[in-house]
Amino acid sequence: ILDGPGALLAKTGGVNALANLSNNRTAGSLTVRNSSNLTLNFDLSNSGVVEIGQGSVLTLNGLVQDTGETRLDQGTIVTPNFSGIEIDGGFLRGSGTMTVGQLAILGGAIAPGASAGRLVVQGEYLQLGGSLQIELGGLDPAQYDNLHVIGEARLEGGHLDVSLLDG
Repeated sequence: ILDGPGALLAKTGGVNALANLSNNRTAGSLTVRNSSNLTLNFDLSNSGVVEIGQGSVLTLNGLVQDTGETRLDQGTIVTPNFSGIEIDGGFLRGSGTMTVGQLAILGGAIAPGASAGRLVVQGEYLQLGGSLQIELGGLDPAQYDNLHVIGEARLEGGHLDVSLLDG
């Protein structure tokens, strides 16, 4: 857990000890919260839990998730150089911003919001499989989930699951 501005798990000399992290296994948990920032030098393979909290930023070359969960709680995920995120299984959920070359949903589920909320994707959104889960609770934007794509959105497969909040 990296908690708070300037939080760092460091090796001797203040070097980021997590910079070369490339695998978050089934029982693993990577949490960046309370305005912390973490940069990883490689693609991250996730089958555990990755959580990015309010005001925090996770920067990585790419993310491939086969099981597990990636959760945004008003945090940000950035993949520079037009690299992307691939969800093959598990869940991508929460509210926040993803600045990516491409967010590809091949399996599993994407669930914007946290019982109504907004997930912003700055980049291409491609859904080939899995499910897009949307909750509706009223007409006001604060009462329903929103997947806001700034870029091209291609829905070529998978399915839409809509449920009502409080019912």
